[in-house]
Amino acid sequence: MQPLILNLDFAEGTERLVATGGAWAKALKAPVHLVHILTPPTPAVDPGVYGITPVDFVETLRHSAEQRLQEYARRLPEALPEIHLEVLLGHPVDTFLEYLHRHQGIAGFVCRHANALTRFLWGNLAVKVARKAPEPALLLPEHDPQTPPLPQKLLVPVDFSPASRRALEAAWHLARAFEARQIDLLHVLLDAPPPGVPPEMLKTLEAYQAEAQQRADALLSEWVEETRRTTGAESQALLLEGLPTEIIPKTARDGGYHLLVMARRGQSPAERVLLGSVVERVIETLPIPLYLTAR
Repeated sequence: MQPLILNLDFAEGTERLVATGGAWAKALKAPVHLVHILTPPTPAVDPGVYGITPVDFVETLRHSAEQRLQEYARRLPEALPEIHLEVLLGHPVDTFLEYLHRHQGIAGFVCRHANALTRFLWGNLAVKVARKAPEPALLLPEHDPQTPPLPQKLLVPVDFSPASRRALEAAWHLARAFEARQIDLLHVLLDAPPPGVPPEMLKTLEAYQAEAQQRADALLSEWVEETRRTTGAESQALLLEGLPTEIIPKTARDGGYHLLVMARRGQSPAERVLLGSVVERVIETLPIPLYLTAR
């Protein structure tokens, strides 16, 4: 089983990440890695005055981080297959991505909305994972939405592409492991023609949209029935109109869901543009925990 690799930055939400990651690891029978990325500032001190060298400074920070990781490890459930503690030195985003790639694990971290300076200096971890990492990822909102560590009500946005099919199958796997009671499927139809469509094409476009709605309705019903057979959970189809970047977060928040399961970008250029932009916009306003499938 893939390990859960939890990126602990010791800020708000860290305890929630450890509790959620521990519950997931127990249900999935997976090892856990608790990782802290140390990015030491250059100490503005005169070694001749205080007797402090940069090496001493880094080692002090490392020792403190190791102690905190040990404290968090004691809060994990008993009988986990393995627990690894790692304090790494380097860029806070790239170092984590390198570690994640090396251990082929499920990334877990709190999704923090960085300010402009932080994005310029370090980048946004959530967006970089969505763009670059091929491994699955669990993102928790920065502020606690009061969702349980083990989700019981899942929402899976689908567009019927191979990537969204992988997301649905991942949701099935999680639901069985967590004994979830409900998995709902959401498909979003555009409620207006794109700007700049000539009037003479509107009728053709309306006919296409009507056909697309019928097709989506049929496929949703088929996938919902398959979800019920496969997992034993309740499932319903949600066919809504609007912009996916607005409808998906709103439905997740207003519907009382515990986990959003989405496909990251696919392999084709079109999938990378369309799926990628939706995922990144959802990350920006993340209302509930989000699980991104492996690419």
